[in-house]
Amino acid sequence: MHLSRSDNNCTSRQRLAKVLTWSGITMVAAAAIILPQTIAFGFVQAAPPDVVSITGNMRDFKKNHTDFNVVPAGGSGHYAMNVALDLPVSGRPEFRGTGFQVSSQWRDGASNPIAPHLYGGGVGLIKLASAPTISGGTTVDTWDSSDGPYGGGNVGPAPGFYEGAEMPVITVPPDLIALPNLGNLPYSGAGTVTLGGSVDLHCDTLSIKDGCTLEIDGNVKILCETMFEMKDDASISFTAGSTLEIYTMGDVSLADATINSNGFDPSAFTIYHLGSNPMIIGDGADVIASIIAPNGGLLVADDGEFFGTYTGSTLTLANEAGFHIDETMPLDACGNQLADTKGTAGAVSAGGITSAESYDEWYRDKMGTNLSMPHTIDLIRDGTGIYEFTSNEFYPIDGMLFGNQGDAHNNYFTFTFTAYFTYEQCVDQYFEFMGADDAWLFVDSSLAIDLGGIIPGTNQRVDMDRLELVDGQVYPIQFFYAHRNPSQAIFSVKTNIPLIGTETQSVNAAFD
Repeated sequence: MHLSRSDNNCTSRQRLAKVLTWSGITMVAAAAIILPQTIAFGFVQAAPPDVVSITGNMRDFKKNHTDFNVVPAGGSGHYAMNVALDLPVSGRPEFRGTGFQVSSQWRDGASNPIAPHLYGGGVGLIKLASAPTISGGTTVDTWDSSDGPYGGGNVGPAPGFYEGAEMPVITVPPDLIALPNLGNLPYSGAGTVTLGGSVDLHCDTLSIKDGCTLEIDGNVKILCETMFEMKDDASISFTAGSTLEIYTMGDVSLADATINSNGFDPSAFTIYHLGSNPMIIGDGADVIASIIAPNGGLLVADDGEFFGTYTGSTLTLANEAGFHIDETMPLDACGNQLADTKGTAGAVSAGGITSAESYDEWYRDKMGTNLSMPHTIDLIRDGTGIYEFTSNEFYPIDGMLFGNQGDAHNNYFTFTFTAYFTYEQCVDQYFEFMGADDAWLFVDSSLAIDLGGIIPGTNQRVDMDRLELVDGQVYPIQFFYAHRNPSQAIFSVKTNIPLIGTETQSVNAAFD
């Protein structure tokens, strides 16, 4: 530990990563129970199977169903972001209807189409529990910290907002909680105080004011129980390679202050705001940081400027505020920087889906609305290790259930299946689908492929190394498909993962 000024003292220790607990963990645990031990505990099989058989549910619909035999108002095409990013408790996708028609595809570095919300690991998408409130001449745009400070040619379009997102659960590191509470830590008066060394801090209030500069020299972690405040021309600066993490349990107010302007790197400063009131950036403050505020949210107002990344319950921008989101491509699980190409969103559209109520009938048995039966597809392994099922005439229930209803084929059905896999980091595991109509894939209950709409021949791919999975862990994948029109019937699954299928039984055909 070292201090450059004798009238203050502070300690720090090596940075600990945040712990984020998302939905789907119980499903993973269940998979570990039901699967053979050689799979559930991550052991590699002696030889991969030549055929992977996956049984799912077919559900047949009458052609007069409100969502079937229709064309979206914007015409046939790819529609995205109309379902929630996480599976709800029901285990079926939740329709939101706040999506858009895709004008041009979002793509990865190899030019494979990817789900729009996965662009750059999701950096360009602001996840909120509720809709943002934006008023009063505010500026909302993007920039790329890898290209230097914000401004000039380093200014991009506004980010997208996703409302109703599930918020992460932040766990304060136990060793930080266990530290003695030092009470109030005031830093004031002109001059610089340097924090460095290898001891973290636990305090009631951290206050920086009256022209004081707090310099971070090392990897510092602080828990504030009551308050974190900066005001009256205060600032925080960083030496090269240094980081600061602050966990706040109460209020945060940053006014007339400057944070991190010397490095302009949002990854150097992370605030986990766990209080119930909004974190406030105002009165001309400039803050370069990564902020996660799952409970209280964020308020930027009165000429306050925020530069960085944000996930939170709410967002309010007012009175000449600036909200500038960093779209630097992050690293995947193998340390490779993503090199995605941003697509273009067209008109707002639900993609021909009438309502949440009508959509909720797609993937569950409902007497009088649909009839169902099991169906199995076989993924065949080729000489390069790719498992594939491809059909350009995917009419698996012709003449069955409701029958063809006067058409040449039975055109109105959905197909769902669940499978499991062991994630192996850095071996390029992927799943790819090409279809004619709607398809959604969830990995560990999180949306990974988003192909809504009537879209003959459109494909999408997800690489598992970009999904923040744990090496050796077993994860479920849940696939949801719909064929809604007498159009093409392309259905193609490709993956290099030896999936483990499950047996699915459906009985309503026997009773309707």
